[in-house]
Amino acid sequence: MTTEHWSDELVELHACADAVALARTQPDRETAWANCERSDWMLWIAGKYAGPPGDELRKPLVLAACACAEAALPLIADKWVLGVATSAIQTAQAWAHGEAPLDDVRAAAAAAFASAYASAYASTSAAYASAYASASAAYASTSAYASASADADDAAYAAAYAAADAASAAADAASAADARFIALREMAEVVRSHYPHAPVRRERRAARGRPGGRALAPRARGHGPVRAEPRHRACGRGGRGAR
Repeated sequence: MTTEHWSDELVELHACADAVALARTQPDRETAWANCERSDWMLWIAGKYAGPPGDELRKPLVLAACACAEAALPLIADKWVLGVATSAIQTAQAWAHGEAPLDDVRAAAAAAFASAYASAYASTSAAYASAYASASAAYASTSAYASASADADDAAYAAAYAAADAASAAADAASAADARFIALREMAEVVRSHYPHAPVRRERRAARGRPGGRALAPRARGHGPVRAEPRHRACGRGGRGAR
């Protein structure tokens, strides 16, 4: 007889094989969440449980994605690109606080993507770092606009991954992989500041009487950090992380 494990839910969501394998080593979702060092995976699952389009539960996801994108801003050397990227993040944050319409967020995200593509044509590593950092800001604002669609999970995930790519591009070749992992690990703490508890499905959240993910609880002890090398672009269907 097969024993059920909490991580079976990740399989149903088409999480990548690496994420599922690591989840299997954790006794419960709260422990896994407290120990996880992959901010991109954390934002992906938070997006999966962020409610229907336009739901209030999408706003913490946007704020977490924006906070991750902000970590990449110091890597943007071009003042124009920095201004556009910063504007994209601030506009997304304003939407989350009820101070800006989604149309403004969409326009800011489009401008950030355009600046990222423009920077990507440069040939130096610093320019590539700037392009990835700008892309991170664009994805963060896109995660806000995606609140009106069904793609918030991938957009939020991409904000963290692009920020990690920016850190990697800014590092020398020998330390690029470590720089990416360190960035993802540091952003995991940022995500936990917005989601102190592991995100869960709406019906399970209602059953345990906790509205959203902001209530505080002691971090789980006794299990080491959930670490995996960030080899994959994303969890989910369509070849993201399944390879």
